[in-house]
Order: sequence, then C-alpha cells, then structure tokens
Amino acid sequence: MPKIKKVNLNIAGMHCNSCSSGIQMVLQSTDGVINASANYESKKGEVEFDEEKTNIDTIIKAIDQLGYKAIPV
Repeated sequence: MPKIKKVNLNIAGMHCNSCSSGIQMVLQSTDGVINASANYESKKGEVEFDEEKTNIDTIIKAIDQLGYKAIPV
C-alpha cells in the first residue's frame, strides 16, 4: 500500500501565472507525485506524493532546477 504524504511549500521567484503552471506541470510529471498545485498569487504550492517512489528533496530539486526556491512549511 502506498505511503501518501502531502507537503505545503512556499515558492519564491514566481513572476506570473505561467510560472506556477510550469511548476505544476513539472511536478505532475515527476514519478511518485500524485497531485501538485502551485499558486502565483499566494506564492505557495501543495504536493501529494507516494513516499515509496519519491521524497521531498526530489520535489524541491525539481522546482529549484526551474529557477525557483521551494521551502516546506
């Protein structure tokens, strides 16, 4: 049975709604991520993932590689 975890993130560096859409698309294509959302207005994101397939470090690294800074809250 999968171990589902949900994490909320503060995401710095987003300049527009396209930024949040790009983050969301990359996260949703990451293996183990079940659901992901990013919101430009609030500068926040939420990721639901299977801990047996990925982890928070991988998720943060994916966001960092896009040029943003994600910090779990």
